[in-house]
Amino acid sequence: TLVESDDLILDRVVTAGGDVNLTTVAGGGGGLFLGELDATSGDIILQADGAIIDDLAGLDTVNLTTSGAANLTAQLGIGASAQGDIDTNLGSLSAVNALTGNLYIHERGDLSVTGGGVVTEAGDGNIALSVVGALTVEDSAAVRAHGGGHVLLDSGSTLTVGNTFVGSTSGILTVVADGLITLQANASLATATTGSILVRSQNGGLLMDTSASVVATDSDLRVETALTALIGELSADNIALVSGASVTATAGVLANVTATSLRVEAAKSTGVVAERLRTAVDTLAVKNAHGIFVSQSG
Repeated sequence: TLVESDDLILDRVVTAGGDVNLTTVAGGGGGLFLGELDATSGDIILQADGAIIDDLAGLDTVNLTTSGAANLTAQLGIGASAQGDIDTNLGSLSAVNALTGNLYIHERGDLSVTGGGVVTEAGDGNIALSVVGALTVEDSAAVRAHGGGHVLLDSGSTLTVGNTFVGSTSGILTVVADGLITLQANASLATATTGSILVRSQNGGLLMDTSASVVATDSDLRVETALTALIGELSADNIALVSGASVTATAGVLANVTATSLRVEAAKSTGVVAERLRTAVDTLAVKNAHGIFVSQSG
């Protein structure tokens, strides 16, 4: 444990598995300037009254390493865009930025978002989580940007959202994965008005639980998948569903898609005889190679 009254510049710290706790004192405005911190399997707790900064930006060096958990708290930002993001190799992450600035993390392996989640609490702060491996947002561990802050979740493998919230009040939400995107029971992706939502699986599909929802109130929503997209609940002014396979529906009675305008493009089919895509839309356009099975209410 180390407490500093102003800036703390970290060159290299290695432990054999012990926890690391670094703090700059409240009121001093001190930042944490990160070199390399390797706790092996110990937990990493960083609290900065200023910002948490990648002091090795541009060197392609991992700042934080542990198979355990990292908890990051700052007042004035965690990482910066492009080469200034905090480079990590962690088991799990929770992070909060309290005042101004954004939150940028680049994870080199798999990552679970746990605990209090990843949050910006003020200043329309943006959140960007880029993960080389699989990204899992655990139950109750929200990824929430303040106000009009934008949220990016980018996985080089699979991406899973549990029973929690991902999004902001009115910022752009982008959820991108190379593989399967799974929205489990009660998962909620949401924004509104000036925000929009893109959900894209480059080489996989989308698997939504019946109770999972993606909502862009008074805005636009686009879903793109290489494989089948299984739809739970979608709601927006304008919705586009584009699949390299089929667009199918979860079982139930509620509408899968509520929108002013819905456009579906699928290489195979939309819905199936036994489970039609349930819609509540004003305008519908469907283009696919095989069957179209839609049940419209209203």
